[in-house]
Amino acid sequence: MRVPRTARGRSQGAFGTGLLLGCYSLCRLREKGCETAELLAINDNPYQYDKLVRYYERMGFGKVREVGSGESPWLVELGDQLVWGGTGMLMRARVDDVIEKWARSFREK
Repeated sequence: MRVPRTARGRSQGAFGTGLLLGCYSLCRLREKGCETAELLAINDNPYQYDKLVRYYERMGFGKVREVGSGESPWLVELGDQLVWGGTGMLMRARVDDVIEKWARSFREK
């Protein structure tokens, strides 16, 4: 993904550098043939956790389920803890949908 010279160093609104890195990561996933992306919004404290979930939803990710909440069978909980290393909201998005949604942020005006 090439970022126009005029977009470098310019504020990207509420997302800034996080949006740039996130879209770059999604472009790399697409190049490798991935169609969906998953991430975990870590639940370190309730205030920050709620903000993080809203941030990812605004980016285009949808809630899948809570990880580490004790609601899943113990084998699923154990697997989640091994894979994700923490508790929080598992979120998923189609790679192409998120890239398409945010591509205009990187185009020259």
